[in-house]
Amino acid sequence: KVDSGTSQAYSKEPVTLKAGDSLFVPKGTIHAHWNPSTTENLRFLEFIVAEKDKGRSIHLPAKQ
Repeated sequence: KVDSGTSQAYSKEPVTLKAGDSLFVPKGTIHAHWNPSTTENLRFLEFIVAEKDKGRSIHLPAKQ
């Protein structure tokens, strides 16, 4: 959820989020988000849901 400012996000398609907007990213989806403004601050709240006792839902790529 974006609390203030504007966020641009890319999941399957680029989207622009403003204060009050939210975005659901399904498990396993590669995504990114950033602040496109050089003058306005961005503040957002992110929830990462993981299974109990399974640790983080974000895994580092395997070393090659």
